Amino acid sequence: MDSPFFNRKYEIEKGKNLLTNDKFDLIIIYGRRRIGKTRYVKELCKNFKFIYSMGVNSSFTANLKMFQNNCAKVVPIIADLKEDYKLILKALKGAVDVLILDEFPYMIKKDDLLSSLLQYFIDHEYKQTKMNIILLGSSISMMKNLMGQVSPLFGRKTATIKLEPMKFWELQYFYPDCSFSELLEIYSITDGIPRYLESVESPFWKWLDNELYYQYLLGDEINVILSMEFREPAKYFDILDAIAVGKSTYSEIANFIQMKVSDLSGYMRKLLYADLVYQEYPINDVVRSSRTTHRAVLKNGRYYLKDNFMIFWFRFIYAHYNEFCNKTLSIEVIKQSYNQYLGFIFEKAIRQIVIELFKSYHVGRWWGKINGVEREIDILAFNEDDDAIIGECKWSENINPKSIMKSLIEVEPHIKYQKKIINKKYSYFIFAKSFTRKITKFTNLKKEIRKVRCYDIKDLNEILKKMLK
Repeated sequence: MDSPFFNRKYEIEKGKNLLTNDKFDLIIIYGRRRIGKTRYVKELCKNFKFIYSMGVNSSFTANLKMFQNNCAKVVPIIADLKEDYKLILKALKGAVDVLILDEFPYMIKKDDLLSSLLQYFIDHEYKQTKMNIILLGSSISMMKNLMGQVSPLFGRKTATIKLEPMKFWELQYFYPDCSFSELLEIYSITDGIPRYLESVESPFWKWLDNELYYQYLLGDEINVILSMEFREPAKYFDILDAIAVGKSTYSEIANFIQMKVSDLSGYMRKLLYADLVYQEYPINDVVRSSRTTHRAVLKNGRYYLKDNFMIFWFRFIYAHYNEFCNKTLSIEVIKQSYNQYLGFIFEKAIRQIVIELFKSYHVGRWWGKINGVEREIDILAFNEDDDAIIGECKWSENINPKSIMKSLIEVEPHIKYQKKIINKKYSYFIFAKSFTRKITKFTNLKKEIRKVRCYDIKDLNEILKKMLK
């Protein structure tokens, strides 16, 4: 039995609009492994007459037989046809509302005949019908290649839907009784990926202790993900490991894995293309104006792993791989540095909350040099008017907000927008487990007053509840 289907309201609405527009559509749906693509399309198509067939990493003949059997369950006459994609596709015209081909890259891995036949039938048969074809796949690279100029299906796609992980605050759908702190611990490994959320249980540390022994989730998952994207994953392992432990620039990554910077670029392009790594810039550099967002010509970028599951695996499993394989990795080894790791996860979760609460703002991070010293702020948010927010995230107890403000307020005069210092009206947000004493305002050296909002765990619990409503 399928688990309850949560959220995805935007994706469901977009999909239903496509399926009910009284014309043919070829829809490409993709996203990383375990993101919920299959569950999504079944929910989307539950009120339509559809055929669902999944490709397997096997021979051309095996995939053809499976496809014919699945089609025959809905259109019985197909069972009597010769095993031939062309005959089956012809019989499907007008017979169903939706044809769903899951893990489509496997279906064309040994022989790309099916792509060419789909091209022919779309051009000469299906375009005059209201039938819809949905292609799914977990290999990001291969699904992107389907949309490229070398693919027979180039130019036939009418819509693309990329499924992203659920947001931090949406974890409450799966764990309605968990506190903010435990949700953060769960998020630190699941990253809002539905299949992982169905696997991880509360209490978190009890589940993780069992998982280190039984290895239902942590065993082969990374190997499977990388083998889907790359023929020879070894060097990519090294690069991902470097990024996971905090190496975020080309030179840092290259030095860590003892590779020339010039040799690294090809690997990084493929990791970016596969959506396993992303590049981030200071938010005030990325957003140049209200009409456009630029990334080219920016040189201040940093590289990060796309999801928490991969970061966790490299930092805590790959780093102790022998012990993990021998089932002797102790939960205490992970706990030793986990609070530090949660600091990064806390910042990521809070940024998502700020994005949701301030939808008219550009939200991101800022870093740069002030008097030759590298400085950072966890959250910089600003709108097209005069308002801006500077935020700090501290996953610690008894934080002194005045001390935080003394440091943060030094950065304010050095933030540039479109390469200019603009006198924004700044407010300050400080997020922490707890405070020595909350403050509501702070006066800088120029005797200017800045509003300050302090959010502790109790406040964050209340915010999460309101967001879910």
